Amino acid sequence: MIRAPFKPKNAPGKSHRSRNISNAKRRITLSYVQPISHLWNQSVVSAEAFIRDEKFRKDFRAAARRRQKKSKKSDFEKLLPDGRSKPVPSDFTVVYGVMRSRNKKSATLGLPFFSKISLRAIANRIELMGYKVEVHLIEKLTATATHKPVAKAA
Repeated sequence: MIRAPFKPKNAPGKSHRSRNISNAKRRITLSYVQPISHLWNQSVVSAEAFIRDEKFRKDFRAAARRRQKKSKKSDFEKLLPDGRSKPVPSDFTVVYGVMRSRNKKSATLGLPFFSKISLRAIANRIELMGYKVEVHLIEKLTATATHKPVAKAA
């Protein structure tokens, strides 16, 4: 169950063979970026399609095979259901990764209040389908000037 306040989870050490359905967002403060609720809702659509739509699962496996071939990797598609059989949602975790800067006043990582509220409703809906849900807050580090400016040629 998702509980507020949301705290960062440590991803290192998890097996790369885990069955996570990852949903990531770089920022949620810029006006040209879809609101974070868009990410929450995209995950509901993909979670439902994954367990209910055989064609979606077959297409997903085919896309995984193409991507593996292109990147010279292997075995990812073995983590996916064969396409014909319905996956068991409890074998999968819907993982949200949201990159955030620390709050300037409190120096903490977190989500805006209404983002937490909308996430709670979505997380409950996904959990009712049988999936586990995790939220990972990823700290966006500010760039520091570590190089000297290049002198212009006269």
